[in-house]
Amino acid sequence: MCLYACCACCCAGGAGCFAYQCRGTAREMRRLQDGEARRLEFPPESFSAPPEPLLKDRDEQDYTQYENAVLVRQSADSDAVKIWYKTYCPASEEDITCIIVTFHPYRSNSEFLVKNHARCLRHFEKAAVIVFDQPGCGRSDGCWGYMPSWDDHVALCESFVRKVVVPLRDKVSKEQHRSVPIYGFGESVGANVLVSSALQSPDLYNGIILAGPLVRDGDAVKAGGFANFLAKCEGPIFPKYPGAPMKDGLDKCFVDKDFADFTRTENKLLWRLPLRMKTSKSIKAGQESIEKSAAQLKTPILILQASNDKISSPDGSKLLYDLCGSKDKCIKVYDDCAEAGLKYAHELLSAEPVEMAKLVYNDITTWVSARKIRVDPPASATPAQPQELIPQITTAPAAPSSRN
Repeated sequence: MCLYACCACCCAGGAGCFAYQCRGTAREMRRLQDGEARRLEFPPESFSAPPEPLLKDRDEQDYTQYENAVLVRQSADSDAVKIWYKTYCPASEEDITCIIVTFHPYRSNSEFLVKNHARCLRHFEKAAVIVFDQPGCGRSDGCWGYMPSWDDHVALCESFVRKVVVPLRDKVSKEQHRSVPIYGFGESVGANVLVSSALQSPDLYNGIILAGPLVRDGDAVKAGGFANFLAKCEGPIFPKYPGAPMKDGLDKCFVDKDFADFTRTENKLLWRLPLRMKTSKSIKAGQESIEKSAAQLKTPILILQASNDKISSPDGSKLLYDLCGSKDKCIKVYDDCAEAGLKYAHELLSAEPVEMAKLVYNDITTWVSARKIRVDPPASATPAQPQELIPQITTAPAAPSSRN
């Protein structure tokens, strides 16, 4: 075992090192390292999302959903990467008021909690919501948990938006004889990817919504100086080694502390090991790029941040708000919920008492609704690309569940 693994318990709290030493987990992650292996192991609907208390059975009667995959390229001469995605729509395209594309936290995927977020946004916004597994995550191609380059990762995600989201926007806009807006919604590192995409293509989104963006590390994931030193020494030699100094902060993500263990068990496509060395370096590069370029961000932006967030530092969100060059910017900082008597944590939309999540969704709805009525025509600067689609998998609405 390398030097970092021997010292991590002392300099990084030991949680990540302990996870990696769990041989069963490490063996499973290696076996499912390839995207095709993950797709075979966990086909669609092979594991379910937790119950969503904000949705009643009647709220999900008139909707459709389908799963598909698309081949995207970072550039014309690069290899194609298969991206897996799911679309949640009102039953009739005439009822679509906007399109929302979501960017999940990097360790996660488009299932589990992200699926619940999509269902809620579809219902509250009357939106077509598209969720996708980022490269190296979930059922998409790429070495599991490996991000060799921040810029390349952002480019692949943006290529997906142009090949799937933009054509849907154009189709619905033509049918409705009006301009249908595209909004991006990102959480944690996914929010950082969305910001970088908006910086590169300011006309791609009509607005972006960031929940707990990881502009700066919070106390629960921040590593000490010695751990960072070891990572710098070993990172270039072992880029795929899952021993990055950033700690596993899943226990600090939720108001309900028991939900972290439930997530580790039930979210089958969750990356459970420490970040790979190169992945950690790429994420850091993204953080630095966002701080450096924030003044160039002109897209309307809503930042949602918990003051008690131990994963994403609230100072990072406030810094992004201050530096952001957009004339239409808003930040909402959540302290505690009087009705629930609890403080908000990193995960704002799930695994909370229903009163807490409802307030956040209401803020999103208010912000989006105020901007739907003043949407510019679809930008000619974002042409749709020809799609290379895998045969579509249509999924009927799930059977009603017994939710309160």
